[in-house]
Amino acid sequence: MEQKFGLTVLFDARGLRNANSPREFELSDFKFLSEHKRKFIFEGNSNFIGKLLSSIYSKLGRSYKESDEMSRPGIYSGFWQSTKYLEFLDLGGVKDIEFNESFVNDFKISRKSNDVALHIRGTDFLVDKNYKNLGWDYYEKALSFFDCGLNNLSITIFTDDPVYVKNLVPKEIRYYLTDSKSAGQDLLRLSQFPNFILANSTFSLWAAYLSQSSGGKVIVPGLDYFYLKGEIFKSNWLVVD
Repeated sequence: MEQKFGLTVLFDARGLRNANSPREFELSDFKFLSEHKRKFIFEGNSNFIGKLLSSIYSKLGRSYKESDEMSRPGIYSGFWQSTKYLEFLDLGGVKDIEFNESFVNDFKISRKSNDVALHIRGTDFLVDKNYKNLGWDYYEKALSFFDCGLNNLSITIFTDDPVYVKNLVPKEIRYYLTDSKSAGQDLLRLSQFPNFILANSTFSLWAAYLSQSSGGKVIVPGLDYFYLKGEIFKSNWLVVD
């Protein structure tokens, strides 16, 4: 947006300081934060100008939705899930959102062609009426896309709710439950797999976007399962309705 319209962009991440938020701020694992750290607005932190502008725009009613033309000063809010934002990555900006080299070296893992990353979202998705929860029937259909057969797959499950996973996944399914200590570790490890079974979650969508593997399968639930509709799938992804 800065390149296209010549505007300065500030990111308001103060919602993560809310005691009710189940998420942590982990963008420090990415390269771009070292250059743009001043652009993140936090309650009680620096960036007085950013907080002042945010307050002024709020009082003036200059708030816009993600779908509005981003060519004027104001506050833009949205989920930012559309693949149209990947156009900026194709123009050379992808390096800006790569993980820090030291972080990658700590967690880089060699994967085989039969390795499958399966993402199951629990916690807030189980109680928030805005989201449709995925049942095991979706994951069972997704696993059937692999011709080598279930017994020949090496399945790793990524989740924010291990207890829910143990109740959801049938006992006869063999899998490894990731033991990552942070969402950043999970995202990096998830993005290194050749095959993906995604949840209706931005988290696993971005892992697949950032993946450098080729020739694998990316399986995703239909748009009806996503809170925000739009162009969020790549053309070669397999959709399970």
